[in-house]
Amino acid sequence: MSSWLLICLATAAALQPKQPRLRTAPFEPRGAPRLRRPHFDGWCARATDQKTGASSSIIVGCFSPGRGRYAKHLVIVAARLRAPDGSWVDRVDQQLYDDCECSLTVTKAKGPNFRFEAPSGFLQVAGSELRAKFELDGVASDIATHTTTPWRPEGWLGSRYTRWLLPCRYEVQCTRSPGAADVAGGDATWRGDALVHAEAQYGSAFPRAWRWIQATDEETTLVATGGLFVIGPVTTRTWLCRYEVAGEVWSFRTTDPRTSATEESAPPRDDRPGTLRVVFRRKFRGETRTLELAATAPEATFSTPLYVPTRTGFARNPGSRESFAASVTATASVEGAIVDERTFEGACLEFGGVE
Repeated sequence: MSSWLLICLATAAALQPKQPRLRTAPFEPRGAPRLRRPHFDGWCARATDQKTGASSSIIVGCFSPGRGRYAKHLVIVAARLRAPDGSWVDRVDQQLYDDCECSLTVTKAKGPNFRFEAPSGFLQVAGSELRAKFELDGVASDIATHTTTPWRPEGWLGSRYTRWLLPCRYEVQCTRSPGAADVAGGDATWRGDALVHAEAQYGSAFPRAWRWIQATDEETTLVATGGLFVIGPVTTRTWLCRYEVAGEVWSFRTTDPRTSATEESAPPRDDRPGTLRVVFRRKFRGETRTLELAATAPEATFSTPLYVPTRTGFARNPGSRESFAASVTATASVEGAIVDERTFEGACLEFGGVE
């Protein structure tokens, strides 16, 4: 990020009226704003089976135009499962609901505590426990975990002095927590232990365009997201990445002047695979750390366009497309010497919005 942009952000933050400090836990819904302005709350939980490579995700979204009320709610359920004959089965469905069909209740207790209910199921968070259970046409998923390892990905830009500038906020509740999943799609099922990733987003709208990678194995976890943000007169691309291996966490934020990221990407189109290559570099305690990610997934494994939050509500034109069959190679190095290199299979790769 350029020094000019940092000055613009700092100046804009100084001109903002004072806001009350948030008393809400980071993972909790912010609630519909009283003023007439768009706002969404959203959550995603993804479970992965390390033995078979099966995975499932549940996405919940709530949109408000302001005036103290929500208008629409969204539920997406997706799964990649092994059929009895050994072939892969991909299932995804999504459903929009009017506010009168759903409920969102926040319990005043320590930590995140809330429950969302829709005709298709519920999402409940109580402290470190999370459970999401929904059934839509052709796919049902029940994901649960009781352990959290929160990551605050925004760094200084997420402080109370500058967070009002961000059109979309990001919070990670857990990245590789032990849990369980019970998933069914057609004649394919998965029931057993799982590693669970859970995150939340909220704000006025998603970025103009974004990429998202999530992958895990028994000792490593990866989440990386990059977005093209419009902040007032400024358009900037921001990347956040967390890579944990053998208990050590590497965090990259391009809002930090010591960090840079270069990207080459091609969304899936016309039978061409979706590909993404990102190289992160950061000065850390006098040494240069580099993490290179190379992801690819066949076009046929990507979903149809999914609904995403915009300033006027949920829309899927262009929306986003996800694949649960991505292959991601991660190469970590210090001062040019490789310290860890591995390939994740069955990772999630998402392309959203338009440049």
